Amino acid sequence: IGFKESNIHSELLDQIAKEEDKEVSIIVTVGKGKNKDNVENALTKAKGEKIKHYKLANAFSAKVKVKDIKSIAGVPDVERIYPDFKVKVALDDSVPIIRADTLWSKYNGSGITVAVIDTGIDKNHPDLKNKVVNEVSFAPDEPSPEDGFGHGTHVAGIVAGSGAASGSKYTGVAPGASLMNVKVLGKYGWGTASSVMSGIEYAVDHGADVISMS
Repeated sequence: IGFKESNIHSELLDQIAKEEDKEVSIIVTVGKGKNKDNVENALTKAKGEKIKHYKLANAFSAKVKVKDIKSIAGVPDVERIYPDFKVKVALDDSVPIIRADTLWSKYNGSGITVAVIDTGIDKNHPDLKNKVVNEVSFAPDEPSPEDGFGHGTHVAGIVAGSGAASGSKYTGVAPGASLMNVKVLGKYGWGTASSVMSGIEYAVDHGADVISMS
């Protein structure tokens, strides 16, 4: 996606036509069986900054002037040049990627209780209202099962969030599931081995079907 007749991504081609002197961050992949040193030399020759090689991807990241991208792309050892594009996490992307939504008509988590062994759950969050069927705290010096850190609520939303706060855009993987709030980590995000062990035992003893320990 983004490549047609050139080994330069279309987004960068647009910039070449309009913003020659602008500095941009790019990713340059090395062709299979090609020499990465030649690619690095091309980036250096183009006065690239922050040049870094990633051995697993066999690619370089660098900051260069837009006008130099074509000369870099012309090096035979260069496979493709991408913009160093932004990446993000979003529940509305991840659920379709694992195809959970294709099962909701038959399996949406109804009848299943997921124990979230974490920092607690904000059961008043619109996406989690009426979801928590059991709650307890084993977090050191924090008897309340409320979430004072945020991570447990985040995880609970991924598991079974209804999507109510976003018009169903950010719906969890199993929106029909119930939640068991087992708090083992406190407001600073830490707990103890014994608090975690206590949480696991509680979840098992109280009928959790699934345990999440993200």
